[in-house]
Amino acid sequence: MLFFYSKDTGAAGTGKLDAYGDFVNLKDFPAGQFGKWTHIGVTQEGTP
Repeated sequence: MLFFYSKDTGAAGTGKLDAYGDFVNLKDFPAGQFGKWTHIGVTQEGTP
């Protein structure tokens, strides 16, 4: 899964690549949804 975030607006979105390598949008989050983050971490799939 891919996660996109704008520190300027607080908007975000998630997506994935399909079997053909095309981007598939999964969900958009409106401006201000996440506030002002400074760090984003990553985990292995299935790990909280």
